Amino acid sequence: MIIAASVVALLLIAGLATVLVQQKQSADAAASAGPLPSEVVQNYLDAIASGDADTAIGNLAQQPDTTAAMTADVLAASNKTAPITDIEVARTERTARSVKTSYNIGDTTVQTSYQVVPNDGGFRITAGYLIMDVSSLPGGLSYRLNGAELGGDRIALFPGTYTLTTPGDYLSLGQGATFTVKSPTESSTPVVEPAITEAGLKAIREQVSDAVSGCLKSTRLHAGCGLTVGKDGPNGTRAADGTISRTLPGSGRKQLAGLDVWPQPGKPSVARTIGLNTTVDTSAICVREKKVKKKGNKPKTRKIKQGCTLTGTGTSLADVAVDLSKSTPVISWN
Repeated sequence: MIIAASVVALLLIAGLATVLVQQKQSADAAASAGPLPSEVVQNYLDAIASGDADTAIGNLAQQPDTTAAMTADVLAASNKTAPITDIEVARTERTARSVKTSYNIGDTTVQTSYQVVPNDGGFRITAGYLIMDVSSLPGGLSYRLNGAELGGDRIALFPGTYTLTTPGDYLSLGQGATFTVKSPTESSTPVVEPAITEAGLKAIREQVSDAVSGCLKSTRLHAGCGLTVGKDGPNGTRAADGTISRTLPGSGRKQLAGLDVWPQPGKPSVARTIGLNTTVDTSAICVREKKVKKKGNKPKTRKIKQGCTLTGTGTSLADVAVDLSKSTPVISWN
C-alpha cells in the first residue's frame, strides 16, 4: 500500500511539472508570434511622444493604482513644454527582457533601459512609469499637475516634463514647480516656493481698500478692521455709540495703496500683512454727567455732550489675513 501511494504521488508531481512546462512553453510561443521586445518599447515611447496616453498604458504589464496624471491632456502639456524627440531603441531578440533606449526630453538626453515580460500573447513593459510621493508639498492648497488634479499623495507619471500649479490667479509656485521625469527610475524633484502674483496682490489690495472704506464709514463703536473702541472717553466721559467719526490720514492711505502681503509659512493658502497698524484719526460725541444743585431740591444729573478725540486701542487698523483658496480673496482682521 505504501509503495502504491508513493507511485501515485510521484505521478501527480510529474503531471503538475508537465502542466507548468506546457504553460511556460505556451506563453513563450505566444510571445514569439508578436512584436519584439524592442518594438513594444518603441511603440510605448512613440505613444508618449505623440500624446497617445491610452496606447502607452496599453503597453504596460500592470497599470498603476491611479492614472489621473497619465492622460492625453497631461502629455500634451508635457510635450508643449519639452517634447520627447530623437527616440532610439536598440533592436533585440525575442529572448531579451531588457531594452536599451535613448531619447531627448527638451534639451536633456536620456539613456535608460526598459524591462519587458511575456504577457497576453506578446510582451509588456514591467515598469514604464515613475511613482512620485507628493505628500510633502506645502499644505492648505489644492494642486494640479499639467492641469490635472492630483489623485492622492502618490502619483504615476510617464517620462516627460510637468508643472505644479494651484487653481486661481493669486499664487505662483516658483520655477522649481516644473520638473522632469527622465525615466521610470530618475526624476528631478519639484521645489514649491509659493508667492503672491501681481494679479493676486492687486485683488488683495482692492479687497482690503474696499473693506477699510466700509469700516471708516461706520459710526458704531465696533466698526470692524480692528477698529473697535471702548465707551470710555477722555476725562471721565463716555463715547456715544453711533457718533464715532473715523478718518484715515494721508500716510495711511499711502500705506494701504502699497500694501504688501506674504504667504503664511506652512500654510501658503493664507496671505498676511505684517505691521500694518495704520493709525486712524478717531473722534466722537462724548457725554459727561454733571450734578446740578437747585435750591430746595435734590441734586440732579445733567448730561453734557461735547466733541472728543479717542486714542489707544481700536484706533489702528489690524493686520490682515487673506484666504486665497477661494475664487475671491476672503479677508479677516487680526
